[in-house]
Amino acid sequence: MSEKENLLPGSVHHGRQPHFQLFLHFRRQRFRSNPVPCACEPDFREGFLLELHPDGRGDLARMADSRSLLSIADKLHVTLVRIDPHGETTLLSSQHIEWRHVLGDTNGHFAKSVELFGVGEESKVIVGVLDIRLDLIPAGQDSSWIPLAGDVLEAQLDLERSRRAEIERRFLLYAKHYWREFLQMRDEHKDRLVKIFAQDEKGVHRCVCSFVCPLKAGRLLDSPQHAARFVTALGLQRSQPVGGGVRAEIWSSLFAFLAVNQGECESHAVLLCSLLLGFGLDAYVCVGTKGRGTSHTWVVTLGAAPETVTFWEPTSGQRYIHQRVNPEDPPSVTQPMNKYPRSVLAAGHCRSVQLRSVRRVAMEGHVGRGDQVDQRSVA
Repeated sequence: MSEKENLLPGSVHHGRQPHFQLFLHFRRQRFRSNPVPCACEPDFREGFLLELHPDGRGDLARMADSRSLLSIADKLHVTLVRIDPHGETTLLSSQHIEWRHVLGDTNGHFAKSVELFGVGEESKVIVGVLDIRLDLIPAGQDSSWIPLAGDVLEAQLDLERSRRAEIERRFLLYAKHYWREFLQMRDEHKDRLVKIFAQDEKGVHRCVCSFVCPLKAGRLLDSPQHAARFVTALGLQRSQPVGGGVRAEIWSSLFAFLAVNQGECESHAVLLCSLLLGFGLDAYVCVGTKGRGTSHTWVVTLGAAPETVTFWEPTSGQRYIHQRVNPEDPPSVTQPMNKYPRSVLAAGHCRSVQLRSVRRVAMEGHVGRGDQVDQRSVA
């Protein structure tokens, strides 16, 4: 018998085999672990140095105290990816971890076992347990460090949870009111593909506005065309429901999408729109249909002139200049012919009406979520 056949379940084979890899994101900082062979208990022994307080001059150069760090509500985003020998990647888990419990320890230490849940249809299934240890540097060596009381920390976390729940409740009421008015305008509106909520990789339904945020690539991408080319280089993967049926539409977060390097068309469109916003373009994610009435998602940019509309195909990088068709013109008036293939994009007039509807929901949705009103950061 060969060496591979003698392996017991859960043991490690040092040849060509699948392996796990952890990805970590915190406040524009990204890290990844070394590949670990797949096993029942993979041995992740990694350490990452996360910067909580950026360097600066004047008051910014002073070390932040525990109360200042308590105001940082960003969580650690950890993703677990499985990589096959052929290079195929699979997202196994995407989890947010609250790190501020370390502020309540005198020495700045905190250890916790985090349950990692699956993604998609397995979002309620535990795929593993990750043991983490957080050390705040230089809290243990700084005599001026004053830890937070346990009741202060819990009160802050409860306040944030209640505030977030109230914002989501108010936005849900607004969305129901808007949708009821939208259906009363015209009978054909009930067949329009207007997206207000979308499901992320963790199975949480979020407002579509929260998926898009301006991303500045800096020196990595020179132009919007380079950004479109970069997005097309990421693989296209369609999720298949267990037992057949209708495909479950998943809008992955930007970090989870980049960690696995592949995703659905919706994830490509969200990433492309975020990059175009970083270049200062007036970009939006548009939801509609393509050939044979199948749902499709792409990106729309509006130029300086009101009639300048460009469609960006997120999976191929192609761009199409849209020429508006006026349905009020008599038949004797020659209408412009759009150059984009009809199998990819549907009629322009219906798309423009739907685009205005999506923009209205997104812009007013930002107000409902308590964020700053930014008409460009919409989906």
